[in-house]
Amino acid sequence: MSLSNIFDDIIGGMTKEEAFLAILSAAVLVDGEKDAREAEELEALIRRSRTLSALKPNEVAAFKAKIEPRLAKDKINELVSDACASLKQEKPDVALSLLAHCCDIIFADQHVRTEERTFLQGLISTLAIPENDAEMILRALKVKNAH
Repeated sequence: MSLSNIFDDIIGGMTKEEAFLAILSAAVLVDGEKDAREAEELEALIRRSRTLSALKPNEVAAFKAKIEPRLAKDKINELVSDACASLKQEKPDVALSLLAHCCDIIFADQHVRTEERTFLQGLISTLAIPENDAEMILRALKVKNAH
Protein backbone atom coordinates (compact mmCIF):
# COMPACT_ATOMS: atom_id res chain seq x y z
CA MET A 1 0.00 0.00 0.00
CA SER A 2 1.42 3.38 -0.95
CA LEU A 3 1.22 6.40 1.31
CA SER A 4 -0.92 8.25 -1.24
CA ASN A 5 -3.66 5.62 -0.84
CA ILE A 6 -3.48 5.11 2.91
CA PHE A 7 -6.53 7.29 3.63
CA ASP A 8 -8.73 6.01 0.78
CA ASP A 9 -10.91 3.84 3.02
CA ILE A 10 -11.32 6.41 5.80
CA ILE A 11 -14.63 8.25 5.87
CA GLY A 12 -14.08 11.86 4.94
CA GLY A 13 -10.55 11.31 3.65
CA MET A 14 -10.81 13.75 0.73
CA THR A 15 -9.33 17.16 0.10
CA LYS A 16 -11.73 20.07 -0.31
CA GLU A 17 -11.23 19.91 -4.08
CA GLU A 18 -11.85 16.16 -4.22
CA ALA A 19 -14.97 16.48 -2.07
CA PHE A 20 -16.31 19.26 -4.30
CA LEU A 21 -15.70 17.24 -7.45
CA ALA A 22 -17.21 14.10 -5.93
CA ILE A 23 -20.42 15.88 -4.91
CA LEU A 24 -20.75 17.75 -8.19
CA SER A 25 -20.16 14.52 -10.13
CA ALA A 26 -22.84 12.84 -8.04
CA ALA A 27 -25.26 15.67 -8.89
CA VAL A 28 -24.89 14.76 -12.56
CA LEU A 29 -25.67 11.08 -12.03
CA VAL A 30 -27.95 10.96 -8.98
CA ASP A 31 -31.07 10.49 -11.13
CA GLY A 32 -29.52 7.47 -12.84
CA GLU A 33 -29.01 9.29 -16.14
CA LYS A 34 -25.98 11.05 -17.56
CA ASP A 35 -27.61 14.03 -19.22
CA ALA A 36 -25.24 15.87 -21.58
CA ARG A 37 -26.38 19.29 -20.33
CA GLU A 38 -25.63 18.35 -16.72
CA ALA A 39 -22.24 16.92 -17.71
CA GLU A 40 -21.44 20.12 -19.63
CA GLU A 41 -22.36 22.20 -16.59
CA LEU A 42 -19.99 20.11 -14.45
CA GLU A 43 -17.15 20.70 -16.91
CA ALA A 44 -17.89 24.44 -16.93
CA LEU A 45 -17.81 24.50 -13.12
CA ILE A 46 -14.47 22.69 -13.09
CA ARG A 47 -13.05 25.48 -15.25
CA ARG A 48 -14.65 28.46 -13.47
CA SER A 49 -15.23 27.66 -9.78
CA ARG A 50 -12.53 28.96 -7.48
CA THR A 51 -12.21 25.64 -5.71
CA LEU A 52 -11.70 23.53 -8.84
CA SER A 53 -10.18 25.85 -11.44
CA ALA A 54 -6.72 25.66 -9.84
CA LEU A 55 -6.56 21.91 -10.45
CA LYS A 56 -4.50 20.72 -13.38
CA PRO A 57 -6.37 18.67 -16.00
CA ASN A 58 -4.40 15.54 -15.06
CA GLU A 59 -5.41 16.00 -11.39
CA VAL A 60 -9.08 16.28 -12.37
CA ALA A 61 -8.80 13.24 -14.63
CA ALA A 62 -7.06 11.18 -11.93
CA PHE A 63 -9.67 11.97 -9.32
CA LYS A 64 -12.55 11.36 -11.76
CA ALA A 65 -11.07 7.93 -12.50
CA LYS A 66 -10.71 7.25 -8.77
CA ILE A 67 -14.35 8.08 -7.93
CA GLU A 68 -15.97 6.64 -11.07
CA PRO A 69 -16.70 3.22 -9.50
CA ARG A 70 -18.32 4.99 -6.53
CA LEU A 71 -20.72 6.87 -8.81
CA ALA A 72 -22.69 3.65 -9.40
CA LYS A 73 -26.29 3.86 -8.19
CA ASP A 74 -25.64 1.51 -5.25
CA LYS A 75 -22.51 3.41 -4.09
CA ILE A 76 -23.24 7.07 -4.84
CA ASN A 77 -24.77 7.85 -1.43
CA GLU A 78 -21.67 6.55 0.36
CA LEU A 79 -19.47 8.70 -1.90
CA VAL A 80 -21.52 11.81 -1.11
CA SER A 81 -21.44 11.01 2.63
CA ASP A 82 -17.65 10.70 2.55
CA ALA A 83 -17.32 13.92 0.58
CA CYS A 84 -19.62 15.80 2.97
CA ALA A 85 -17.64 14.48 5.95
CA SER A 86 -14.49 15.84 4.33
CA LEU A 87 -16.05 19.32 4.22
CA LYS A 88 -17.20 19.49 7.86
CA GLN A 89 -14.23 21.64 8.89
CA GLU A 90 -14.73 24.15 6.07
CA LYS A 91 -16.36 27.56 6.45
CA PRO A 92 -20.19 27.61 6.07
CA ASP A 93 -20.00 29.50 2.78
CA VAL A 94 -18.31 26.48 1.19
CA ALA A 95 -21.51 24.47 1.71
CA LEU A 96 -23.62 27.32 0.30
CA SER A 97 -21.45 27.54 -2.80
CA LEU A 98 -21.56 23.78 -3.26
CA LEU A 99 -25.36 23.74 -2.99
CA ALA A 100 -25.63 26.50 -5.61
CA HIS A 101 -23.28 24.62 -7.96
CA CYS A 102 -25.28 21.40 -7.50
CA CYS A 103 -28.47 23.28 -8.31
CA ASP A 104 -26.85 24.65 -11.48
CA ILE A 105 -26.05 21.09 -12.54
CA ILE A 106 -29.43 19.65 -11.61
CA PHE A 107 -31.37 22.49 -13.25
CA ALA A 108 -29.30 22.22 -16.46
CA ASP A 109 -31.66 19.68 -18.04
CA GLN A 110 -34.72 21.72 -17.01
CA HIS A 111 -36.13 18.82 -14.96
CA VAL A 112 -35.78 18.18 -11.24
CA ARG A 113 -36.48 14.53 -10.63
CA THR A 114 -37.39 12.95 -7.29
CA GLU A 115 -33.87 11.56 -6.84
CA GLU A 116 -32.39 15.00 -7.46
CA ARG A 117 -34.74 16.65 -4.99
CA THR A 118 -33.83 14.02 -2.40
CA PHE A 119 -30.13 14.55 -3.15
CA LEU A 120 -30.41 18.31 -2.59
CA GLN A 121 -32.39 17.84 0.63
CA GLY A 122 -29.78 15.37 1.88
CA LEU A 123 -26.97 17.78 1.01
CA ILE A 124 -28.71 20.60 2.88
CA SER A 125 -29.16 18.38 5.92
CA THR A 126 -25.73 16.73 5.92
CA LEU A 127 -23.84 19.99 5.41
CA ALA A 128 -26.04 21.71 8.03
CA ILE A 129 -27.07 24.49 5.67
CA PRO A 130 -29.56 26.76 7.43
CA GLU A 131 -33.03 26.39 5.91
CA ASN A 132 -33.37 30.09 5.11
CA ASP A 133 -30.02 30.09 3.26
CA ALA A 134 -30.94 26.97 1.31
CA GLU A 135 -34.33 28.43 0.40
CA MET A 136 -32.70 31.67 -0.79
CA ILE A 137 -30.30 29.76 -3.05
CA LEU A 138 -32.99 27.47 -4.42
CA ARG A 139 -35.36 30.36 -5.13
CA ALA A 140 -32.66 32.45 -6.84
CA LEU A 141 -31.54 29.59 -9.06
CA LYS A 142 -35.10 28.60 -9.87
CA VAL A 143 -35.75 32.16 -11.06
CA LYS A 144 -32.41 32.23 -12.94
CA ASN A 145 -33.31 29.06 -14.81
CA ALA A 146 -36.97 29.91 -15.47
CA HIS A 147 -36.34 31.79 -18.73
